[in-house]
Amino acid sequence: EGVEAKSRLTIGKDWVEIIRQALRGAHDLVIVGTRDSSGISRILFGSTGMKLLRNCPCPVWLTRPDPDWEDVVMLVATDLGEVGQRALEIAVNGAQMIDAKVHVVHAMEVGFERQMLHTGLPKEKLEAFREQQRAAVEEALHEQLAGTDYRTLTYGVQTHIMEGPP
Repeated sequence: EGVEAKSRLTIGKDWVEIIRQALRGAHDLVIVGTRDSSGISRILFGSTGMKLLRNCPCPVWLTRPDPDWEDVVMLVATDLGEVGQRALEIAVNGAQMIDAKVHVVHAMEVGFERQMLHTGLPKEKLEAFREQQRAAVEEALHEQLAGTDYRTLTYGVQTHIMEGPP
C-alpha cells in the first residue's frame, strides 16, 4: 500500500548488479529475500546476502521466506558515527511501520587496558576509567537515539553496550 515498485532485468552477478542499482538510484535501503538452501553459510543469509552485507553502500535488510511479522526484532549496530545514525533512523522508521522491537548495540573497544595495567595504575583507577568510558558511550548512544522518533515505538528501544572488538 502506497509503495511504488519498479523492476529491472540485468545480466551479470546478482549481488554486483544489485549494488550497481543501489548506487545508480542512490537508494537508502536494499531489501533482499533469501531462499532456503543447503550449507552452513547459506542457512541464514545465502551467498548473495552475505556479499551484499559486506559490500553494499547502503543498509541491507535480508528476509527469509514467510517471516513471522507478528514478532519482529531488529538489531542495529552503531559505531556512534554518521552511518550508525542513519541505520538507527531506518530501523526506527521500519519498526514504526510493522510494530517491531528494536535493539541497538555498540561495541566498546577496551584493548588499551592491558597496556595500562603495566603502568602500575591501581585497579580501582582502571575500573573508574572504564566506567567513565561506558558513561560517555551511553550518552553518545542516547544522543543518536534523540535524533529519531524512538519514543513513539510501542516497545521502545533496548540498548546494549558490549566490550570487545566489533
